[in-house]
Amino acid sequence: MVNRQERGHHERDDNMGRKQKKIALRRAAAAAADAAALAADADPAPAAVVAAGPSVLPGILQGDKSDSLLYGSVDNGKKISWNEDFHAKVSEAAKRLHLKEHSVLDGSGNVFKLAAPVECKGIVGGDDRHYLLDLLRVTPRDANYSGPGSRFCILRPELINAFCQVQATEASKPKEIISQGAENLSTDSQNATDADKPDLAKEEKTEDVKELASAANEATCKEDIVFNPNVFTEFKLAGSPEEIAADEDNVRKVSQYLTDVVLPKFVQDLCTLEVSPMDGQTLTEALHAHGINVRYIGKVAGGTKHLPHLWDLCNNEIVVRSAKHVIKDLLRDTEDHDLAAAISHFLNCLFGSCQAFGGKLITNLTQSKTHKKEHAGHRSPGKNSKGHVRWNGRASLRKTQPSYMNMSSDTLWSEIQEFATVKYEVSTIA
Repeated sequence: MVNRQERGHHERDDNMGRKQKKIALRRAAAAAADAAALAADADPAPAAVVAAGPSVLPGILQGDKSDSLLYGSVDNGKKISWNEDFHAKVSEAAKRLHLKEHSVLDGSGNVFKLAAPVECKGIVGGDDRHYLLDLLRVTPRDANYSGPGSRFCILRPELINAFCQVQATEASKPKEIISQGAENLSTDSQNATDADKPDLAKEEKTEDVKELASAANEATCKEDIVFNPNVFTEFKLAGSPEEIAADEDNVRKVSQYLTDVVLPKFVQDLCTLEVSPMDGQTLTEALHAHGINVRYIGKVAGGTKHLPHLWDLCNNEIVVRSAKHVIKDLLRDTEDHDLAAAISHFLNCLFGSCQAFGGKLITNLTQSKTHKKEHAGHRSPGKNSKGHVRWNGRASLRKTQPSYMNMSSDTLWSEIQEFATVKYEVSTIA
């Protein structure tokens, strides 16, 4: 009786724990939705924009609405979903993100108007709010990187905002000149009639009006500058050839603005100590704050060769990032039970002078294990024909060495140099 009562108490406690977890998940989902609503600063049921997967918001995709895709595509553009109400909400957000409403084709040749990347996913969550997921390419692709392996080389939002600000300022200058000339003519005629009246207050008012008008013109011009996020991609655009060419030209202008204006200005700020990063993290933050992707760090290093501290800082960041990619590829080809040995060997090769493992030790170990297995198989005569074949196959597979055993310090640094040359366009690294 006592054991049954204790078991019943434990089951009740487990049920209470499950209920509390469900309540906590629902509260977390509601809190996340409220935070998204506050961030959107819109209606009680806004379009909450989320740039990650649905697992970020627990419980938001529960129930019968988990598979209700209303906007975007889940199969890389073969089938595109579209909803008028959802498109209206996305279009409002697209204005602030400088995204253009454009037409695309799905796999069947149907035309859809989108204001976001094709691979985005618009859904209505379990809380009846609109969510937009997978917004990795919310900015256009970098026209300076158009190779097959540069699909996700996109421009930073800081660069888009800076470019739009510059274009808006240049576009508002002619209007300011015209309006200033008209105001000068009116003030001259007014001064001729009212020469004796004090006009200090009038001048202040006119200056305030000018500032407000110029700010309004810049804001309007800035919102009018929009970009097609699906140009220079594998998705099919449905606009006219002239429209597509104009969209591509706009993206090329931003990419050229990055290389011709932003990068030289950043290098100049580094040389004059206007920007003074102390380590790799602050260097990365400074690059991102100026709208520069880290893949351009090779050009920054080339412009700071005459400053040893900056050259070493950029060089160290390039080496570390290149080594990170090398070890990622290495670990993909490594079995789980060899991960510790692979990592330690990689670090020995990176920081020391290490040779590749010879194949004799592994072969001897596998041969001894095979010999023991064969002896064990001889103890059960009549049942060893299939066992011999199976074990010999496994032994032959084990004789192939893991990829990390073929790595030495020389081969590792040559791979780092090769990756740095391709990715960061650096000829030599120290």
